[in-house]
Amino acid sequence: MGTADCNGVTVPTILCHQDSYKLGLGSNHGDIYDWFPKFGKNMETARADVAWLLAEEQDKEPPAEEQPTEPDAPAEQAKDEGNDKTPDGSTHGKLDEKDIWDTLFSLIGNSYGTAGLMGNLYAESALKADNLQNTGNKALGLTDEEYTDAVDNGYYDDFSTDRYGYGLAQWTYPSRKKALLDFARKQGVSIGDCDMQLEFLKNEMGKGLLLTLKAAASVQEASDAVLLQYERPADQSQEALDKRTAYGQQFFQKYGASVYFRVRKTWADKASQLGAFRVLLYAKQFADKNPGYAVFNESGEQIYTK
Repeated sequence: MGTADCNGVTVPTILCHQDSYKLGLGSNHGDIYDWFPKFGKNMETARADVAWLLAEEQDKEPPAEEQPTEPDAPAEQAKDEGNDKTPDGSTHGKLDEKDIWDTLFSLIGNSYGTAGLMGNLYAESALKADNLQNTGNKALGLTDEEYTDAVDNGYYDDFSTDRYGYGLAQWTYPSRKKALLDFARKQGVSIGDCDMQLEFLKNEMGKGLLLTLKAAASVQEASDAVLLQYERPADQSQEALDKRTAYGQQFFQKYGASVYFRVRKTWADKASQLGAFRVLLYAKQFADKNPGYAVFNESGEQIYTK
């Protein structure tokens, strides 16, 4: 964003109370800094996002998911390679969806929350970490792999500002794509590295959404939260919400329907079991109310005790 002159002081055209205080122009309120960090934001990213939205050539919503060419196809999937899978397949290209599930489940501890997030990621990218938005493929004349290689090797410098969705979550906004690129370079891995993107996603989601996913009591609840609070595509209709929930439900049935956290004194002492919970958060709360009890996963490993 630009700057303005205020009583002889050069200030950003967008600033918060704390910015004003540092410039000697206002009182010292924390205001947005109580909330922005929870969503991976600060005043710099806010200014960058507003600048992009106000760019002369940008007169509509940021690039969003494209409409599927087939009823069962995820929104950004319609590729020509012929190796795309629907959620009843175990892989997509070089990615293993079970590994993605396991990584997210270890963070969320709730099959409903994990499935809701997985369904949204599938709708965005078919779980393909090097997925470039289809309009980008067409405009640049590059495959997903060629685009990724060009970014990795420094042949393409417009990754952060080209406004094409990329990766598992189809990151699009300049500030978010720059943060993703910086994160990949800091780790010394490809921009299309799946493990890196999952770690970035975990950091970017913020505590608010993560708590919602941890406590979700249905795939629908979790999926809606991801779409409305994190992905925020142009199409937020009930039809779009239901479609992403349906993708998530397939992942739930495949990986999460039989997963329970059991509250017992010991794993071997089955008779002591007080309950079995799909949601780790609830299992922990129940164990806390019963001294001497712990939480065990499906493998019999004790994963929590007060």
